[in-house]
Amino acid sequence: MYANGISTSLPEDVQDAIVHSIRGLENAKILRYGYAIEYDYCPPTQLYPALESKAVENIFFAGQINGTTGYEEAAGQGIVAGINAALETQG
Repeated sequence: MYANGISTSLPEDVQDAIVHSIRGLENAKILRYGYAIEYDYCPPTQLYPALESKAVENIFFAGQINGTTGYEEAAGQGIVAGINAALETQG
């Protein structure tokens, strides 16, 4: 059973407590605990419209670090960031 909606970033003992608090699952055995992956993220307010970092000159961000999860959005940002990075190198 996949328990949708239960946070999997919590410690195993907390996951146990949550599952066992659900009626009918008081004696459930978790075979594989959930886990979470932490990603770095750059809020959009820290970028110029060209996707250049406001904090570090000549660094352009695209994709997952901007909070994008879709391939199409990441590709679009990559094009924008890449074009602007190339233009930056040309002065």
